[in-house]
Amino acid sequence: MGERPDGTPFFRAGSYVLENVRFVGSPFSDVQLRLETMGNLGIDEQLVSPNPITYFYRQPAATATHFDRLHNDLVAEICRAAPQLHGCCALPLQDPEASCAELTRAVEELGLVASYVGTDVGGVPLSDPRFEELWSEHERLGVPVVVHPGPRTVDTPGDPLFAPWDLDIVYGFLVDEALAVAHLLYAGVLDRHPGLRVHVPHGGGFAPASARLDDPQGRGRARDGDRPQPAPADARRGRERRRAHPAPLDESAGTHKAPRR
Repeated sequence: MGERPDGTPFFRAGSYVLENVRFVGSPFSDVQLRLETMGNLGIDEQLVSPNPITYFYRQPAATATHFDRLHNDLVAEICRAAPQLHGCCALPLQDPEASCAELTRAVEELGLVASYVGTDVGGVPLSDPRFEELWSEHERLGVPVVVHPGPRTVDTPGDPLFAPWDLDIVYGFLVDEALAVAHLLYAGVLDRHPGLRVHVPHGGGFAPASARLDDPQGRGRARDGDRPQPAPADARRGRERRRAHPAPLDESAGTHKAPRR
């Protein structure tokens, strides 16, 4: 990451380059600046998350596992030095068994408080049976999972639909979040794992705009085998609570303000 001669900031991961988001000398990368900004905005606590550009789900599993362990160690070190910050762990989801082991290490040994995963794993949805053990491990440890997409053009550079005008971020994120929500609901993942807490940023993407998620009678095409899956009551209640009690969002910090006690 850095700044080009013309002043354009950039962040590079492999062959993917994100421009016009300032990382150097900003709260993204400077812990002290982040803490000062939080204080100025009246924000008590924040989650520190992986950068979605560095999920590396298409890399060899051993490489991704090594990277994620280093990442999680550094996040834990930052959070120990700044108690206002709470860390999310990165997981090598292309290897579900390694993901379970790293989640357990990150929570029990490092003190991280959640996992942070993409909306799919190289095209494999989160509803795939290979992830069942990982959701069970989240339940056992009592930690939530944050589902945040990575830019589509990380894996498909030059995509004619999503590459122009940063559409992979502006619209791609919203589409992918809605698809992830639909997979978790329609496939019954939340029914099989009632203790699993799932947080989806950006208001859940386009998912809340679709009333069909809450309407079992209108979901005849969303089937697991031949049987339609009704939307879990707990998920409906959660959406109702969020509509009734929205948390204030400070756009400049990109985080919810913690309620004052």
